[in-house]
Amino acid sequence: MRSQVESKYTAITAQLSVLTSTIFLCWFPANIIFVTAWYLEKYPLKLFYWTTVIVVFVNPILIPPIFSIVCLKKLIKANNN
Repeated sequence: MRSQVESKYTAITAQLSVLTSTIFLCWFPANIIFVTAWYLEKYPLKLFYWTTVIVVFVNPILIPPIFSIVCLKKLIKANNN
């Protein structure tokens, strides 16, 4: 049986992994497009606009639910004790 400390470390590792991966997935496409734009003579502006719009709006939409889930888990655990 796993100890409580190991369980907490596993939970923290999972939370950080999910948070880091969502941030990476949100910003990686934009970074690739911006770096690519340095080497292209002509860059399609629609692609630039859509990437910026998607990254700016998707990242703030994904991060709050992750933190809300963590807080709700803590509240439920505190109420059960």
